[in-house]
Amino acid sequence: MKHYNPPITMKLKPILLTALTAALCCLSCQMKEDLAVEGEERLINISAGLPSELHLKSNTDPGNGSEINRCILEIYENGALYGERHYAEVSNLHADFSVRLISGRTYKFVFWADYAGGNMTDGFEDAFYNTADGLNAISIKEFANNDDRMDAFFGAFDTDITSSSLPAFTLKRPFGQVNLFTLDLKEIPSSVSLENITAKVSYTNAPTTFNAIDGAVSNPSNLTPGTFTAPVSLSADAEKAQISFDYIFASPEAEQTSVDFTLELNQQDSKFCEPFQASDIPVRRNHKTNVSANFLTTGTDIDVDIEPDDTETGGEVEDIQKTLYIYGEAVYVTDCTKAISMDTDNAGTFTWTGWLEPEKGFRFITGLSDWPAYVKGEGENAIEYCESDPGDDSDQNFTYTGEAAGWKEITVDTRNLTISITDAKGGEPVPGMLVIGGTALDPAWDFESGNRSMTRTATGFTWTGDMIRGTFRFAAQNEYWPGYKRNWKSEDYWTITPLNDNYIWYDDYGTEYYEDDLYDVGFTVLKNGKYTVTVDFLTYKVNLELVEEYTTTYEENLYILFASEWGNDPVRTQMNKERDGIFSWEGEVTVGGHEKIADGEFQIFTSPDQGNWWPRYTLTYSNDPDYKNRIDQYSYDPTMSIDIKESGKYRIVINLVEMTYEVTRTE
Repeated sequence: MKHYNPPITMKLKPILLTALTAALCCLSCQMKEDLAVEGEERLINISAGLPSELHLKSNTDPGNGSEINRCILEIYENGALYGERHYAEVSNLHADFSVRLISGRTYKFVFWADYAGGNMTDGFEDAFYNTADGLNAISIKEFANNDDRMDAFFGAFDTDITSSSLPAFTLKRPFGQVNLFTLDLKEIPSSVSLENITAKVSYTNAPTTFNAIDGAVSNPSNLTPGTFTAPVSLSADAEKAQISFDYIFASPEAEQTSVDFTLELNQQDSKFCEPFQASDIPVRRNHKTNVSANFLTTGTDIDVDIEPDDTETGGEVEDIQKTLYIYGEAVYVTDCTKAISMDTDNAGTFTWTGWLEPEKGFRFITGLSDWPAYVKGEGENAIEYCESDPGDDSDQNFTYTGEAAGWKEITVDTRNLTISITDAKGGEPVPGMLVIGGTALDPAWDFESGNRSMTRTATGFTWTGDMIRGTFRFAAQNEYWPGYKRNWKSEDYWTITPLNDNYIWYDDYGTEYYEDDLYDVGFTVLKNGKYTVTVDFLTYKVNLELVEEYTTTYEENLYILFASEWGNDPVRTQMNKERDGIFSWEGEVTVGGHEKIADGEFQIFTSPDQGNWWPRYTLTYSNDPDYKNRIDQYSYDPTMSIDIKESGKYRIVINLVEMTYEVTRTE
């Protein structure tokens, strides 16, 4: 087994395509089923993705691949096109194909990815490249300067359909990138304005046809853009400013492709300076040709250097890893094509912060395929780089050995080949499972039903199902507690906090209790319907989304009970039903007649039966200012009541539709 540091990057940012079956579910990113019987036609899913190192940029830093929206696949057998051409839309740096192939045969996969008009639904239209004559005769349809839509990728791969896993395909550009830089901005008098300058770069002797099957370029001709375009960057304060960039078909070998160019600069449709011409400029595939000269003045000296793409001009190419992904059971992503991109300092160090499960594996890959990867090294905190699978003798996965799941920060140093795992968010423990329950679900407070278990997400849990008017909270197992309730102390109503297994306790007058143990403080559902509930443990926030609304019913009667009536034979007074869900009461309230309790306190019951104490409605426990004058439904003895401070005649309105209350003094 050979381990070594990553090689120096010497090519443009590639598009990564991984061919695999539809069921990508195992950590090794292999096919779930073998191709089985030789000669049998099988449906093969081919997944295409751009690596995340192609960060979104602008034309001031071209070459990120973000403009590409179409991928074409042609399959050849024995030199002949097999079946029809296949198209896929590139979305979020990813594209997918489904093709039927016969096991036991060898095919050539030919890819071309570019920018196109239209879309997958209505059909794509060639924009800058003509592909109608086949991927063996791609020609330039329209040429433009300073336009990243001219970018494209290709690849041709012979593939034997016999193994249980197809190889990963890496596409390369068929171009060299020609960049023009001017060095004489500071020589221009300050009285000369550089505003509204536009540029046009025309080429002669440039290849205009490309064969994606064998990579050959041909048909040298003229390339002339239709319009002038704004320079990439032109500032009078700059020592060196870029005027243009262009993608030119080129051979992979040095000194095999050379072009001539003419640079024209206009200002408000008038000539700014004399055209600049240069000849025999070398262009090499997957390299940048940087042409520097005094383009704006009379200087004629030209400096040309060729460098591998994605390196810094004039400097030594450093051995620095640019992208890294994490995936595995410990982070709940087991498909390598959906691995999580790690944050980077652009100096070889990567970090990921998230929910890590103990005793489960995870690993690091440089792209959206199994290899290359960083695997576990010989030391406790050591990692090693492998270009390909080192075999079964290598322990490829890392394992978090903590006792409980929790928020962790993983740091990978690819230059020093080390890994560290530290607590994040204070190392707060998070549940391995979450169950939803409450009066908003039927039956109420049932944490044992299978349909109450929530589904794990990258940062928490989600659940979709039917809910009714009521409240809900969460349990960390199929029992009443431990779990998570609404954090009534928070200024955001939709915030959770852990709860323990202590009951509320208060004395005979209801004035003393453990406020931290309000164990059933939950979230209110106003309408019957189908909902999606999402819990995010990064923010400790809950999101309630109504998917489909059902018919909502309300109590036919409500009963008000004042604290002054509480005793051995409390009297509940029926409220007036004004309309569906809206109830009112009017009468005299006397305050000050009881020794320890406020006579003006009241709660709302759903039954006149003195033995039926739950559910009841009363004041919402919340510090959220938006929930002032709100009520909640409680299934236990709430310790807070709606309170009237002064004696007098009052009108009280209970609105179950909006879960609000209103107290108005009438006299």
